[in-house]
Amino acid sequence: MTSDRETVRIIPAKRAAIFHTLFFLVFILMFGQFLFSDVGPVRINGQEVTGDGRGFALLFMSVFFFIPLAYLVWHGRRLLPGSPFDFLEVSPQGLTVGGLLGRRHRRWAEISGFSVGGIPLTNPPTLWIKVESERPLRFFMGGYVRFKLFSRTKTRMRAIAGWLDLVRRTYAFGDGALPPPPEELWGSIIPAPGGETPRKNPPSMIERR
Repeated sequence: MTSDRETVRIIPAKRAAIFHTLFFLVFILMFGQFLFSDVGPVRINGQEVTGDGRGFALLFMSVFFFIPLAYLVWHGRRLLPGSPFDFLEVSPQGLTVGGLLGRRHRRWAEISGFSVGGIPLTNPPTLWIKVESERPLRFFMGGYVRFKLFSRTKTRMRAIAGWLDLVRRTYAFGDGALPPPPEELWGSIIPAPGGETPRKNPPSMIERR
């Protein structure tokens, strides 16, 4: 267990990130080899495209090169030691959410609670956790929660939101001891003294399942 009022960082599990990173890396290498090599005549609806039309067709195909590239960066960032671009950090000062575009922080005094929202029309549904405050903050939990067939993802997300609210009350009004994390979390919790990312991850409180 961690000591009272210790800063801890929750990071996504790397198993899924490794799979997705390798998948998109292989896709990019294969697609890039096709795109940037001499592909020969370009045909659209059976008609060979030449001149400016051929250049436009190749440019149109190159757009699809950047989609898997974006996914490669998105999943690959989680493979960095300590996951510096994707983490949740709880400390006596508040909650910090790390992402590709920087860190967002809310003090416990600013936070009134946590809720779960999302877009139900997608399959699986796109869900996020919302930090209720005058400056609302939303973040996704992809990579933190293990995917399970026939499970109610929103119910599992609510369990995590409830745990975060318990952390808020304990850190802000209690003795500061980190409450036992819910089994819904798939990622690891690692000590982060001083809020800094350790060079090597010490034993986690949550073993990767």
